[in-house]
Amino acid sequence: MQPLEPTPELPPESVPPAPAPPPTAEASLPDDRAVASIILGVLSVVGCLAWLGLPLGVPAVVLGARAHRDIRRSGGARKGYGLATAGIVLGSIGSTLFFTWLGVVSLAIVRGTAERGSMIPVPSASVAEALTETGALDQRVVALPAPPGASPRFVDLHPSTASLGSQLAVQAAAARRSGETLLLETTAQRCGPCAEVAAAATDARVQQALAKVRLLRIDVAEFRDELRALRMNEPTVPWFYLIDARGRPSDAISADEWDDNDASNIAPVLGAFVRGTLRSRRQSWRGETAL
Repeated sequence: MQPLEPTPELPPESVPPAPAPPPTAEASLPDDRAVASIILGVLSVVGCLAWLGLPLGVPAVVLGARAHRDIRRSGGARKGYGLATAGIVLGSIGSTLFFTWLGVVSLAIVRGTAERGSMIPVPSASVAEALTETGALDQRVVALPAPPGASPRFVDLHPSTASLGSQLAVQAAAARRSGETLLLETTAQRCGPCAEVAAAATDARVQQALAKVRLLRIDVAEFRDELRALRMNEPTVPWFYLIDARGRPSDAISADEWDDNDASNIAPVLGAFVRGTLRSRRQSWRGETAL
């Protein structure tokens, strides 16, 4: 009886590898920081107008970056790299929108403050007279030929060292001394209706309707900012404003209150307007509730 020979051992390379353990439920879940990053990123974009863009956007970017780092180091054990990337992108967008919204609000506040600051106090009558005597106001008075009983005058105002409010106060004081009604007309260069109204103003019917009226004329391009501050920045020209004793507009109508710009249409409407008897209006004045 022969002895049994030992079973030859297989070479190491021929031994089959041990099966890998099944993935656990914890390893298949995305990284917590990645999930938090995308949630904060979405909220930062949605809530950017409620001042939440920066408080939520920055944590979203930070958590997303840390999740990237941990996922790369885990060698595939952790998931959620795409979620972390989306969180970083959304957090960046939310923060950017926050700063954009902050800039818009700040600009609106600055502009509002500037407009309020441009409302220069109306000087007293004595100050207005002093401005006139020293020549601080740039104005050109044009007397129109008028029939008996009518005395309309055109006064062209231009920018000078005095503000538009001060110039209106000067004219209001002068009109009060002479017993005139102060009326202001807005005009513009290359304005067809303005030229038609100016031509009709030489007609005896218009001059009779504007008896005891001092008519101021200004170019809207020269006083754009000050007209906005005085609530006289209508989108069309010409407009006609009644100016009170303080040099502020108290009522206004546009040239749309009549049909063609001829004397027969203009005279009765403007005459009723300066006398305060024009009841029916085709177009309302926006500034009447703002002052």
